[in-house]
Amino acid sequence: MTDFSDTRAQASARPLPLAGVRVLDVSQVMAGPYACMLLADLGADVIKIEPPDGGDQTRGSMGFKMKGPDSMGFLNMNRNKRSVTLDLKTDSGREVLYRLAETADILVENYRPGVMKRLGIDYETLSKINPKLVYCSISGFGQSGPWATRPGFDLMAQAMSGVMSVTGYPGGAPVKAGVPVADIGCALFAPTACCPPTSVPRRRGRASTSMLRCSTPRWRSRCGTPASTGARAASPSRWARPTA
Repeated sequence: MTDFSDTRAQASARPLPLAGVRVLDVSQVMAGPYACMLLADLGADVIKIEPPDGGDQTRGSMGFKMKGPDSMGFLNMNRNKRSVTLDLKTDSGREVLYRLAETADILVENYRPGVMKRLGIDYETLSKINPKLVYCSISGFGQSGPWATRPGFDLMAQAMSGVMSVTGYPGGAPVKAGVPVADIGCALFAPTACCPPTSVPRRRGRASTSMLRCSTPRWRSRCGTPASTGARAASPSRWARPTA
């Protein structure tokens, strides 16, 4: 029988890819927390910043609870993180965040564009405190454009990107995918925007991604005609499959 004990010991002794990287998770619900969960899984030291009076709203609203007050969904998406409660609407809360930003490598936020600026914790402000900070913004419709300041949700991104045109039954109405593919897809793109290859110096500056932008390419391989021609899909296409 092969003895894997040495291999396991060597694997456990190896540092994870993002060991030594500090991330400030200033996000709630799914896309932002999921992205930061991936960074934590890769070894980053993730500090989750939560508002007072209950913290992240998914603590009590995403799935069932096993033991304690927190939902299973919250526990899944916030594993391997540390957490601190800060009221970012107060001077004292912002001052603590400024001190955390001094030693951070990455900050991830998913508020509507403009909110972080009103709070005084936008990229322009924090980059003066830490010029090397990578500031990643997740939103519904991007950081610029006519719809930038609108709130965005997974269902909206699925509908507007065309994802819903390939779910449901042919001839029927479009149907939402069984899982939040826009939220999760956006969360998968965000770490790529934050983390440069380890072979080059760590970059600095601002990165952004949106649920709509990340959802649009996901369905083109199955239904490229509307995406290429602009034709409107009135009902689920012939590739449609019953949703879970």
